[in-house]
Amino acid sequence: MSDVHPTGEPVMLSRRGDGVPPIRLREIDLNLTNYCNLECIHCSYSSTRSRHEPSMSTETVHRLLDEAKALGNEVVHWSGGEPATRHDMAELIGHAADLGFGMRLLSNGILLGEERLARFWEAGLRKVLVSVDGLEEHHDRQRAQPGLWPKTVAGIRNAVAAGYHTRVNAAATTDNVDDMVELARTMAGLGVHTFTVFYLISVGRGADITGDRKSTRLNSSH
Repeated sequence: MSDVHPTGEPVMLSRRGDGVPPIRLREIDLNLTNYCNLECIHCSYSSTRSRHEPSMSTETVHRLLDEAKALGNEVVHWSGGEPATRHDMAELIGHAADLGFGMRLLSNGILLGEERLARFWEAGLRKVLVSVDGLEEHHDRQRAQPGLWPKTVAGIRNAVAAGYHTRVNAAATTDNVDDMVELARTMAGLGVHTFTVFYLISVGRGADITGDRKSTRLNSSH
């Protein structure tokens, strides 16, 4: 069973006669590292600032991208932890671009400075997704870091100004759900292209949130 035709075209993998349709990937999420520059109270991966957090090696990511291409993959979502903390992020973006993948970088936004965004753009990235969990008070509380809001907004402004298709995601809880309409207006004012609201997934540290931060089942797009 081969996954690449001699012409270089991907071959869909399937055993004959077993009734299983051919395996064809459309998109993959790569959690490149569990290291993060924040320790959000609702993090589904329980990411921390510890340098002992696991990360995939550059070589492993290259191999996964090549194998995904052989299976017909079209899109890569770069995730973590915080993928923008990786020193090889532009290199990985470049390899994915060479394979013809569309891409989106999932980030908390505070490392999206003009210089880093320019490097990522040159490598082939065109889309970013930034998590913003409420207006200033609630965002900073969810992120367990006072004063974070203006840094996050600056990252969003930079991405929009650099020409990126910029999406903002918000995880709604009973603590911040009343912020969501005004947050949508605020993001629209920043030039954000897409704003989405999801209910909090109760895994990782999110499973520990109780009381007035208990998850609210809300799933909508604006």
